[in-house]
Amino acid sequence: MPLYLSSDVLVPVITGVALIALFYYLYRFTPLSVSMSVVLLSMVATILVSIGSGLGYPMYEYLGFNPAIIAIKPWAVYTIITSIFVHGGFMHWFFNSIALLFLCSSFEAIVGKREFMKVFILSAISAELTHVVITLTLLRSIYGPEITRLMLRASLIGASGAIFGILAAYAVLFPHHRVTMFFWFIPLPAVPIEVAAFIIILMQVFAVFFQPALPTAYTAHVGGAIGGVVYAYLIYKKGMGAGYRPKPRARSIFSRKRVALPGIIPRHRYDFDALREFVYSPYDEELLRRAIEDEEYRDYWISKLVSNKMCPKCGFYLEYDDVEGIIRCINCGFKVKIKK
Repeated sequence: MPLYLSSDVLVPVITGVALIALFYYLYRFTPLSVSMSVVLLSMVATILVSIGSGLGYPMYEYLGFNPAIIAIKPWAVYTIITSIFVHGGFMHWFFNSIALLFLCSSFEAIVGKREFMKVFILSAISAELTHVVITLTLLRSIYGPEITRLMLRASLIGASGAIFGILAAYAVLFPHHRVTMFFWFIPLPAVPIEVAAFIIILMQVFAVFFQPALPTAYTAHVGGAIGGVVYAYLIYKKGMGAGYRPKPRARSIFSRKRVALPGIIPRHRYDFDALREFVYSPYDEELLRRAIEDEEYRDYWISKLVSNKMCPKCGFYLEYDDVEGIIRCINCGFKVKIKK
């Protein structure tokens, strides 16, 4: 049976297809991080939706995730992705963008662009599906069919479900990294991210039971966190977590026999096994490979590898002293001797 779309539905559908295509293009063919791509596309999508809604087009219904519409029109399943970019106004977009630029971009710098994209999309899908499941089961039994029917007719919009997934995955994979929490706009002392994630996600769980009628979909936040935890354990299962080690390559300095010539100052020996403690992603693996093979610029590649890495004890940034050959934390005194 051919698919016919009315003119008013065609506009949001074309907008959604364009957003998905542009998201793929930015991910695949540009150096932009996924976090920054989502921020930019969300700004564009929010402006387009605001204009389209003002002109009378059903933008939120066919760009936000609306279970009632998908039940009737399964082809609208694409809204699982487009709902990430659509926001309910400037403040909604602004606060999600803050989380994307500070929390999510930090996590993306550690695990890499590809792994971040996987956990981000999985968390978004988990958030939306969990919202439907919890609403149809738990909330229906507590509040009755009328309230749940209204919940399922509302469109889910925003990237917060995926953001909660990133928060949960970050806490599972790198629990000792320290983050600053805010009470409104007042910064609080930095705490390990596992503590911050536990407090924030627990608040969402309580809100599911005690504030179900609010416009914020707390069920989606909980669902996103579940997706992040699941994917974090999948990362560990295939060795991409904090204990990740690059596979040995055929070409290595260890495969070459070196002879010390008399009268020549001996070269420094580097502890590359210790350096592997700071390899978290394929990008880090490439930096380690260059540090091993490129003798002339070895210290440069090591400094690149260590940059933006956090101290495993206190979560402060590490630095590399290429004179003494030591990776150290100036906050707590943690250090690792690399050059011998």
